[in-house]
Amino acid sequence: MRNFLLVILSLAAFIPGRAQLIDSISGREYRLTESSRLAEDDSEIHDLAEIMPSFPGGQDSLIKFLMASIHYPQDAMNAGIHGTVTVKFVVKNNGSISEVALGRSVYAQLDEEALRVVKSMPAWIPGSIRDQKVNVRKEIPIQFMLLGADVEGELTPELKSTKSLQSFGKGKTLMEEGNYARAEYFFTDALTMLPSVDTYINRGLCRLAQSNEKGYCADLLNASIMGDRESEATFASKCTQYPKDKLREESSGVQQQPSFPGGPDAFLEYLTTNKRYPEAARVNGKSGTVTVSYTVSPKGKIQEVKIEQGICPELDQEALRLVSSMPDWTPGKMNGKFVGVRFNLPVKFD
Repeated sequence: MRNFLLVILSLAAFIPGRAQLIDSISGREYRLTESSRLAEDDSEIHDLAEIMPSFPGGQDSLIKFLMASIHYPQDAMNAGIHGTVTVKFVVKNNGSISEVALGRSVYAQLDEEALRVVKSMPAWIPGSIRDQKVNVRKEIPIQFMLLGADVEGELTPELKSTKSLQSFGKGKTLMEEGNYARAEYFFTDALTMLPSVDTYINRGLCRLAQSNEKGYCADLLNASIMGDRESEATFASKCTQYPKDKLREESSGVQQQPSFPGGPDAFLEYLTTNKRYPEAARVNGKSGTVTVSYTVSPKGKIQEVKIEQGICPELDQEALRLVSSMPDWTPGKMNGKFVGVRFNLPVKFD
C-alpha cells in the first residue's frame, strides 16, 4: 500500500458551467454575428468561455482519474519531499489536451509525474462561446502529501526526526571521507529538522576543518546552550576572541537555512551531473579544489558568486559556472522574514 496521500486542490474553480462573459474576451466584444469569426479562428486560446471545458463525467471523475493514475516517485517519497505542483494545459476545441506545461514546480520527479498524468488525460468536453467550440486554457493543482505530513503539508515531529537522522548519518559518512563542506550541508539540514548537541558538534568540526573558526565557535555555543558541559568548556578555552552575546545573536539569527530544491541529495546530484572538467586543465595536469562563495538571496536567487581559493583560470571559471547555474533555492528565514545567506562551496576536480 502506498504510504502517501494525493489531494487535488481547488477543483471547485474548474466545475463546468456558464461563466460570466466579460465584454472583451481576448480583447474584443462578442456579438451574435461573430459566430462565423470564432469558427474561422480555431487557433485562438481563451482564458474564459461562456461554457468552460469539463472532464468527462465531471469533477468527481477527474479526481478519481488523478488518484488512480498518479504514482508517488519513490526517491521523492524516501526523501520526504512533498508539495503542490500546478500544471497548465489547453483544452482544444475538439476536446484534446495540448500545450501541457509546468505552472508551479516542487521537485523534478514530482513535476514530471504530474506532467505525465495530465498528458495522459482523455479528451475533455470542450468549452464554447456563442455555441462555437473554442480552445480554453486550464490549470490544475496537484498536491503530493506524505502520510508523515500534516494537512497543511508540514512535516510531523516523527517525520522530522526520521529525516534529521537520515541527514545526520549522511553527514557523518561524508565527514569520515574528508568531504567537510558537503557534510556540513547535511548537518545543517539535520539541524533544520531537529536541533541536537551531536549535530552541532559535528557541524562545528566540519567548519573548523574548513578554517571557519567563528562558525565552529558558534556551534560550540549552540551545543552548550542545549546543556553540553564539554562544549561549554571548549568554548571557554578556545573561543575567547568571540563575545558570547554577539555570537549567540549571530548564530541564532537564521532560524531556517536556505535549501536546494529537493534537499541535500538533489544538491549533490546537481553538482555531480553538471560539473565538467575543462580539457585544457586536464591536459596540463591541473587538479584540486576550488572554493566558491555565493549568496542565496531573500528571493532564493544565486548571487555574488566569486572565487575564494582558485587553482587555474579554466577550473576557476568552471566552478563559477557550476555555482552560477544553480536553480533558485528556498531562501533562509530570520524572525519570519526571508533573508540572504552566504555559503562557501568547495568544488573538487580530480
